[in-house]
Amino acid sequence: MKVLAIIFAGGQGRRMGGVDKALVTLGGYPLIRHVEDRLRPQVTRMIINANGDPSRFSGLVVADDPTSALDGPFRALETALRMFAPDEDATHLLHVPVDVPFLPDDLVARLAAEDAVAAFPVGKGQLHPVICLWSRKGAARAALRLKDYDGERFADFIQGTGGKAVGFDDQPDAFLNINSPEDLARATRLIPSLRGKASPSASPGSPRR
Repeated sequence: MKVLAIIFAGGQGRRMGGVDKALVTLGGYPLIRHVEDRLRPQVTRMIINANGDPSRFSGLVVADDPTSALDGPFRALETALRMFAPDEDATHLLHVPVDVPFLPDDLVARLAAEDAVAAFPVGKGQLHPVICLWSRKGAARAALRLKDYDGERFADFIQGTGGKAVGFDDQPDAFLNINSPEDLARATRLIPSLRGKASPSASPGSPRR
């Protein structure tokens, strides 16, 4: 299995004061670096989906969003599918948001074990559809359904494509989103208990500060 990972970083970070969330610092490192280091052992290639000046991301391929009638995660998904379609080496597409610094080390393995057209995590009853692993068949179905998108929620869209939710109740903090200063403070408190698990390391993909 060869996985192309797309990191969604095109949001406006309104609840964080309109900052570039990819560059928000947690434990001395930007969020994008935490996510990179979590994913690197699990995927074959990474691309960041972000708008604006791509030079702020050193060593990463940056794909911006085309003009589209879609918005939010659907626009990002459209971009991810556009990048995935011509990549003949990749068997699967994984997309994740840039604000989940504690992703599980076994995320891809557990989603892939479901052997579904698409699989996303659910923990403690909360769905996390912006984190999703798509097979080739699932990605093709999603691309077709996007042409007739009628306002579904993201989780409903994936499940309507044949996707399944996969339980991660054993890792309650793995999908913490940094959406607000309060979330950032909580994540900072969690760092000591998660130290040693995919700790950020110097890498060519680290953003320029």
